Amino acid sequence: MSDYATTYRLTPYDTGDRLEPHDWVKGEVASPSGLPRQAMPDDFGRVDFCDDEDATLLTLFAEPDGKGGVRLVVSGNVPITIERADDSERIQLAD
Repeated sequence: MSDYATTYRLTPYDTGDRLEPHDWVKGEVASPSGLPRQAMPDDFGRVDFCDDEDATLLTLFAEPDGKGGVRLVVSGNVPITIERADDSERIQLAD
């Protein structure tokens, strides 16, 4: 076994236990579909979450709702469940 194989530990991203975040914007460049372009104001804050095969399963961003709260905007092509970190509430978004 190589030194690399014995020292490298798979992360939850590698095993598929957690989706990997990819920010759309880095500096002034956005690359939501892989092709870099000048970032637009609507690109900032958007994050794609990808599986272990690098396929995007959902995209989200958050913004103030104007009432002292936060509006979480989620889009995806799979069923989505949102839950509070303390498990006090769970919401299933319809397809």
